[in-house]
Amino acid sequence: MHIVWLDRSSVLGREEVGDVAAALSRLAHEGERIAPAMVIAVDGWTDCLGAVSEQEPLLLGLLDGSLHFDSRQYQVVRHIAQKVRQQIQGWEVTPQWLMTLGEGLAGLGCGVVRVLPSLVYGEHCGVAVEQMLRSPWCLNHPRLVQRTIQAVWSEVFAARNLLYWHRQGVAIAQLRLGVIIQAAPPTAMTGTLTLTDQQWQLEVIHGVPDVTLGYGVGAEVYGGSGEKETTWSPSQQKRAWLIASVPTVPVCVQDVLCPAMAEGQPLLSPQHRDTLVAIAHRLRQQGHNHCRLTWMMPDGFITITGYTPYPPIGRPDSHPIHSTGVDPKALVTGICASSGSVYAPVFCIDHEDLLPQTFPDGAIWVAATMAMAWLPHLHRAGGLVLEQPQMTSHGALVARELGIPALVGVPQALQRLATVSQAWLDSDRHGIFLNALAPIPQDTPPIAPAPGSTQTQVWLNLNQPHLLHRWADLPIDGVGLIRSELMMLSLFHSHHGGPAALDPDSIQRWLDRPEQLIRQWVAWLRPVVAAMAPRPVFYRSTDWRSLEFPPLPHLPTVGVNPLLGLRGTAVYAHNSQLFDIELQAIHTLQQDYGNVRIILPFVRSVAEFQAARDRLLKVGLCDHPQFELWLMAEVPSILFQLADYQAAGAQGVAIGPRDLGQLLLGYEADAMALSLPPLTDHPAVWSAIEFLILTAHRLRLPVSLCSSTLNLQPHQLKRLVAAGLTAISVERDAIAPIRRHLLHLEQTLHHPPFPSP
Repeated sequence: MHIVWLDRSSVLGREEVGDVAAALSRLAHEGERIAPAMVIAVDGWTDCLGAVSEQEPLLLGLLDGSLHFDSRQYQVVRHIAQKVRQQIQGWEVTPQWLMTLGEGLAGLGCGVVRVLPSLVYGEHCGVAVEQMLRSPWCLNHPRLVQRTIQAVWSEVFAARNLLYWHRQGVAIAQLRLGVIIQAAPPTAMTGTLTLTDQQWQLEVIHGVPDVTLGYGVGAEVYGGSGEKETTWSPSQQKRAWLIASVPTVPVCVQDVLCPAMAEGQPLLSPQHRDTLVAIAHRLRQQGHNHCRLTWMMPDGFITITGYTPYPPIGRPDSHPIHSTGVDPKALVTGICASSGSVYAPVFCIDHEDLLPQTFPDGAIWVAATMAMAWLPHLHRAGGLVLEQPQMTSHGALVARELGIPALVGVPQALQRLATVSQAWLDSDRHGIFLNALAPIPQDTPPIAPAPGSTQTQVWLNLNQPHLLHRWADLPIDGVGLIRSELMMLSLFHSHHGGPAALDPDSIQRWLDRPEQLIRQWVAWLRPVVAAMAPRPVFYRSTDWRSLEFPPLPHLPTVGVNPLLGLRGTAVYAHNSQLFDIELQAIHTLQQDYGNVRIILPFVRSVAEFQAARDRLLKVGLCDHPQFELWLMAEVPSILFQLADYQAAGAQGVAIGPRDLGQLLLGYEADAMALSLPPLTDHPAVWSAIEFLILTAHRLRLPVSLCSSTLNLQPHQLKRLVAAGLTAISVERDAIAPIRRHLLHLEQTLHHPPFPSP
């Protein structure tokens, strides 16, 4: 292993240090100011692999090409990856190796460093491949940096990367990896400078980039040609990572709120913008016509930290890899609500009164929010982009079921895409791009079903019953939630002009024909109930929110907030026509199959629950021995009255964390103007859910969690399973990982089975 310095040497060769390090050394040679950095040359990598392969046959097989695997067998690939990565990360360096590293680190004179990969790949620079490997921050300590270097080396053998090399026909023995160790002093802002054709673009963020998301999310963006600035978009950044002024283990960077900026005030001063434009001009003179720089400004001076060609230059048959950051060519960026990509016309929907019948088929629909009246037509869209930030908005939920790529939380999407006629929506890259990109392999391949059954049942959330055939082979124990009002929207839409809203007259016409409406309901649900039998299907009766839906006939106007207005079981007391039709349809299906259950939504009081239960008794639903009546736990009072609900006839409880959390904390999930943590990350919400599960377990009531709103991590799942959770209802993409986590947890917790009531 030997070390070279980027700014103290002549131009370095890519075979010696990797593509990125070679490019930075060339910029330093041309007179540009680059960040102080040293490079662990490629021979450090080859020494490590040579030593490890003597002890690990799997690595030896990968290097000499004798190890063959089926890329469809992800379990096998993951096993290989884990074994090889453990060996690389556990490789014992020599005392001389560690001493040489320590001497180099002392020369950086900085408490924090960033460890960047610099890969040699194929005949040309492998910029797309660089995105496969992270660039972590690290305390400037020899042993910590050594471990971080080995972690970066080992990432080449991550399962997702092994699959990529396999699919591309890349011989791993041909790969060479240098590692840049760059000084990372505290800096107020960082950013990128991208050159394409005659254009330049600047992205600027507070602090330093997130290791996972990169620079693009919320960045201030400038665009121009020559020395002229032609576009500017203000920063949408809410939080920032700052290099710690007094770093400790493991706190090298700190998550802070961004400082408030006056409206219209840019982050970047005119002087610094001019400096970056001048750098762009010099780069063009040196022949760098298509490239991307990263930079920081620790002492008031622009300092270059990275360089990659742009667009990527690589093997003719290569595909761009899924980036952990955001592609610098993105016109807008957001949060992936539904995976996928599409190249299509862009159609901006600038007000809710537009008729959805007039929306073009196959186009990328762009809107501020998703009007309920558009949902029945969403299957005609090629993609969806919403300014609304909620992952659990109606549009996001339906897009996921339809398999339509969707982005949410896209600031100023309508304004910024108004003049774009055709674009590439790639939700896996978190953005919309001007030019079509090649498809990319999945960064995380589908996880194969885990063998064996789980004690905690895994159910599927379903909004569009006609799509169940797509998920029929999923390893599920039933359907845990059908949102009825989303299912029926297509019935209540005006087809004869007027505003693009749900038509109250149409609702009344259907209610006047109850037998026909019952037949329609049965036709919708029968395929689901039949496919699942004898597994349970939980049908949540209509939660007809005021203002979100047109009112049913003879309903009073109550409040202006759909969360708190006339909704849930309270509606049934004023107009039970629709509810009675639902019950008749469920009664028909229950007679035929015996596996349907009903969940009552948004129950505010025991009296409301009893009134709804009386209507079930009248229809005869409760006469079926296998029928069960549950209620949604969405109103916080249930935390104290669950025993009362059980006494009134409740046979189970399904927790709806979104509404429960909003009412517990007093703010809505999309209240972005409030500087508050994500709703379902709040400890009070988790404590309430845990308390409710413990109470249900004590009462011997089954309890499920409808988790489409939760970022459910293994440690959180462990907490709920330990409390006695009997079922979890998730969206299709979460089925396999949730089952795996449950199998592992149940083997370690040895939680006793829940006794039947």
